[in-house]
Amino acid sequence: MLNTVSIRLDNTLISFLDKYSQELKVSKSWIIRQALQNYFDKLDENLSDMRIETLSKGKSHREVLKEYGL
Repeated sequence: MLNTVSIRLDNTLISFLDKYSQELKVSKSWIIRQALQNYFDKLDENLSDMRIETLSKGKSHREVLKEYGL
C-alpha cells in the first residue's frame, strides 16, 4: 500500500528529479522512493556497525554515537 507524503524541495533537487525522471522514464516518486530506500539501507548498515563496535570495544552506545557525530 502506498501513502502520499508532501515534502518541500529546493529548485536544484527539483531540477535533478525532472532531469532523471525524464531520462530514465520513471516517475519522480519512484526516484524518491529509491533514494529513501538506499538511504535507510545505508543508515541501517551504519547503525549495525555502531552496535557491533559498542559490543566489541565495551563502549557505551552513547560513546559510539558521539564518535559518529550523532
